[in-house]
Order: sequence, then C-alpha cells, then structure tokens
Amino acid sequence: LARYRKVYEGKTWYGKNISESLHLIKPEQRLRRVADSYSIVELVLHMIAWRKYVLTMVDKRIHGEVPDAENFPTIVEYSDEQWLALIDVLARSQSDLISTLEGAELELQAESPKAGYSWSDIFEGLIHHDIYHIGQINLIRKYADATA
Repeated sequence: LARYRKVYEGKTWYGKNISESLHLIKPEQRLRRVADSYSIVELVLHMIAWRKYVLTMVDKRIHGEVPDAENFPTIVEYSDEQWLALIDVLARSQSDLISTLEGAELELQAESPKAGYSWSDIFEGLIHHDIYHIGQINLIRKYADATA
C-alpha cells in the first residue's frame, strides 16, 4: 500500500508522481497527441478503467474484461469541468484502491482470478501500469510545451 500512495502522491525517485503530473496539465495539452499516441485525457481514462478492473477482481473474485470503449476511448472534446471531474474520479479510485486492499483478506502469492497470475502480480502490475502511463502523460505534456 505504501507504494500505491507513493506513486500517486508521494516522493518518487524517477520524477513527478501522478497527482503532481496531472496538476501540471494545461487545458490546451489535454487532447494533444504525439504522432498517433493517445491523448492525456484518454490515458487517464485508461488508467481509471484498469483500476476499476482490479477493484472488481478483488471485490467479486472474478476476472472480467475491460470493454474497448472504456479501455482506450476516443475523446475529441473535453471541458475544464470534465477535466476536474476526471481528476476527482482518479483520486476516488486511489482512495477506493487503498481502502479495498487494506480490507481485503488475500494471500498475495495465491492465484488471482486471472489464471497464471498471483494477487501480488496483479497489484504490482497496476503500479507499473500507472507509472508507465504517467510517463507517457509527462512526455506528451513536454512535447505540447515544446511545440506550442
């Protein structure tokens, strides 16, 4: 749990945490792309979708699917109000994740509902997933600044 907290809002050795990174995003950067990349908004929606996936897996002990429409939705317009709401949804997913994992009675090395993966694999994978995508988001933000 400490790693989830650190990656989201703590001091990280590799750069900005998730919260800090997203608060640096300017309105004109939210829908920018680098070549055929996803936009920042689409990447945040993707991160939320996979957090919900893990929460459902822990809560219901089932391996479901993330529908394409949620996995990488195509977004062409996004208002300031929508952006603030999105950041709030991500923050709530962080709180939900922490409280769910604190209350879950799981043997970390036991197999999860996703065959071939332990609970530890799933939880570590989600941390890696978030770090990977916040790196993409920071790269897009820097590109947008350099080409403005």
